[in-house]
Amino acid sequence: MKVGFGDIALAALAGLLMALAAPLVVGAWSDREVFATPLNEVLAWVALVPLFFAIDGKRGRPAFVLGAVAGVVYFGITLYWVTVALTVFGRIPYIGAVPLVLLLVAYCALYWAAGAWLCGFVKNALGAPFSLSAPVLFAALELLRNYLLSGFPWGSIGYTQHRNLAIIQVASIAGVYGVTFLVVLGSALFYEWIGVYLRRRMTRPVVSTAAFAALVVGAFVWGAYRSEALAAAAKKAPAVKVSVLQGNIGQGVKNEAPIHRRSIASVYNRLTVEADARGSDLIVWPEAAYPVLLPRSVPGFATDWSLLRLKTAGAHILMGAGTYHVGPDRTRRLGNSAFLLDPSLSVLGRYDKTHLVPFGEYVPLGLPVEKLVSGLGVYVPGPGPEPLSFSRGDMEVRAGVLICYEGIFPEIARSFVQRGANLLVNLTNDAWYGVSSAPYQHLSMYVFRAIETGRYVARAANTGISAFVDPYGRILARSEIFTEDDLTATVPLLAQKTVYTRMGDLFAYAAAAVALALLTAASAVSRQKPRE
Repeated sequence: MKVGFGDIALAALAGLLMALAAPLVVGAWSDREVFATPLNEVLAWVALVPLFFAIDGKRGRPAFVLGAVAGVVYFGITLYWVTVALTVFGRIPYIGAVPLVLLLVAYCALYWAAGAWLCGFVKNALGAPFSLSAPVLFAALELLRNYLLSGFPWGSIGYTQHRNLAIIQVASIAGVYGVTFLVVLGSALFYEWIGVYLRRRMTRPVVSTAAFAALVVGAFVWGAYRSEALAAAAKKAPAVKVSVLQGNIGQGVKNEAPIHRRSIASVYNRLTVEADARGSDLIVWPEAAYPVLLPRSVPGFATDWSLLRLKTAGAHILMGAGTYHVGPDRTRRLGNSAFLLDPSLSVLGRYDKTHLVPFGEYVPLGLPVEKLVSGLGVYVPGPGPEPLSFSRGDMEVRAGVLICYEGIFPEIARSFVQRGANLLVNLTNDAWYGVSSAPYQHLSMYVFRAIETGRYVARAANTGISAFVDPYGRILARSEIFTEDDLTATVPLLAQKTVYTRMGDLFAYAAAAVALALLTAASAVSRQKPRE
């Protein structure tokens, strides 16, 4: 069966609608989100309807191609900002950057292509409606994208609902994959009801619609209960006063940090003193904010060589810095680290980033290209998630530190909470992305990390968006991008563990098991059918 222009247009429309549901910034127009309204969330629930119309009755290559078209449009719009990182700050010529971005978009689009192909395969073999196959297939494929080739889960469908707080509380049980499941199911059912009235021969999806309605109502009820439970827990919990600093140091300046080290340090020294004067218990600097590469074993910063010209009245400092150590083979190994300093500037602990950025901090598979982050040496990951802690009277603050890219992986945040973290802190430098959608998309993922883990999130971003997010997903305070700012909030330290923290991605793996069962059954039936 051939793919016609109308089918391609429908598939492209599906990708466009989903892209419009995600945070979108057109840098040439404004540094603010386009259509940042509840309409964005609504679009996602119907976005895949055109794709289902396009692939219905198709199998094999046509369905795959149409899924790929939808995926290319969606990820092309969602990930266009990668070009900015590569060209403006990565020193890669535009003619070389565009093919790399297209490769990334094509890779991500493969998952949508596989989803469409598998939906068509299951329907052709088993007669199963899309409402049965699509939700589990897309949830399973997003789980796969989270891990395959070190993982790149940016742009998961569930993230489009980051403002839809009443619904996304299900993430505290099923993670972001549970939200993806609901959104795809909504699109599939909407398509099937339209099909009933347009084609007359489709079966009314009464049972599946009733199940969907029960899930949505259940999500609202769970959200209402959770809101009250979190409020009660927050009143009883000990609280810590946290400040996040946004120095707004341009990436061009950071790339020449040794030259500008004193001016950069002066900005953060000043902001730290101001935050300390407000009585902050913890002051958070962004990723790699300290402008000099440090030995990993540095014991403290109250020395002549230190650029920290301050001693706090009582605040601890969580400071991002690039680090190095020399291995037995005399090779200098680099790290992306965070130091926890006490008020006298002694080092209480250090966390080293465990999930490095492919092509940013290391080159996977030994490919003959340069990494984007400058530095003579090889970046190596840290030993794993372990909270950094300090005491404040009878209260112990145990901070799970997510450095930049790590926060897009739900399992890393979960690991910190499993190890006792009562606060999540994100240190990031989104200056790489310029004025684009990326800082807004990046922040939206921390709404889910807060809900999934039941922890407050404090986020310090070099050029924004810095923010505080509560465990219900509410953004309590936020900065604008490319402005100097500092935010302070009193943050309760919660101890309760969510279902997601205890069970992890059990829902997503169950969806993958159901998807595998459907494919196994479809394969068995297909082998028995006579060939056309």
